[in-house]
Amino acid sequence: MKSMYKQSFYLLVILLLAGFSACSKVKPLVGTYEGVTTNSGTYKLVIPEYDEISEAIPPENKSVIFEITKGNKKNQIILKQIAGNDKEQFQTTGIVNKKEVVFDSFDIGLGYENIQVSVKVYNMKGTFDDGLFTYDYTYKYAQSLFGYSVSINMKANGEAQKK
Repeated sequence: MKSMYKQSFYLLVILLLAGFSACSKVKPLVGTYEGVTTNSGTYKLVIPEYDEISEAIPPENKSVIFEITKGNKKNQIILKQIAGNDKEQFQTTGIVNKKEVVFDSFDIGLGYENIQVSVKVYNMKGTFDDGLFTYDYTYKYAQSLFGYSVSINMKANGEAQKK
């Protein structure tokens, strides 16, 4: 009889430890983060019978606020940018593995003055370390028409501190 109680006790301890380890990866990350994203890149313009124009787009810093919530799946988080330019705000899900997170693709606005396009971000990744969220991603846009073409390659990186 004592053997059965011991086995039940050990099984309960194992189940509790497994439950705590499954929850502990995402719950400490949930919250609001404030920081700065730096965007920079290059653009290239090709016009038939003229020289190709290629120039760097200078770095631009933008204040951001992210809200991170727990997702429906194990180790899943939902990252939502809740401040900044409306056209550049986004929401995506990511899977946390230790301190690192890899996000699903999402759309982001890219524009200059009245010209706005939607581009897809495929490779956002980040790291969490003591309340600091460090992240980076790239995105591209290309358009061709009658031999004329324009392409824009951008990269973004930043840090946000948990509040």
